Amino acid sequence: MSDAIASELDGINLGDERLNKRSKHLLEALATNSEASVNAACNGWGDTVAAYRFFDNPTVMADFAHAWQTFGQGRWQSCV
Repeated sequence: MSDAIASELDGINLGDERLNKRSKHLLEALATNSEASVNAACNGWGDTVAAYRFFDNPTVMADFAHAWQTFGQGRWQSCV
């Protein structure tokens, strides 16, 4: 994971260390292959199921969306 992404994710606190770890893992997978589907970006069926469970968790979606927008803004601005 790049230093910029790692430093941005250091502030994530979803109230559960497992969720914090999953968010970092998921963002890294999606950033590595940003054009891939969730299935293709994840490493196997277990990671894919975990990603969809994470996305379905209402307590983390607001924070995750903010982190993705913050990370994605810099990455996608160069594509516009």
